[in-house]
Amino acid sequence: MHPYGYSKERFVWSRYLQLAFFALALPPTNIQYASLVIGGSFLIEGGSLVVAIHAVRKGAAAEGMTVRDYV
Repeated sequence: MHPYGYSKERFVWSRYLQLAFFALALPPTNIQYASLVIGGSFLIEGGSLVVAIHAVRKGAAAEGMTVRDYV
């Protein structure tokens, strides 16, 4: 009935899994590939942040509130 746990518990377990992957990761054999992956991650996450900020500003404007009050 609750495949991912109750409420926000699923986020806690996913965080534990991420930490386990990080702790068990092997050192990179080619630093250029590792740098490329990290750089790509920053670009993708930055794009996601821009979209999120735009959505929050749009939502705040629709409610007639400041961004701070809306958040």
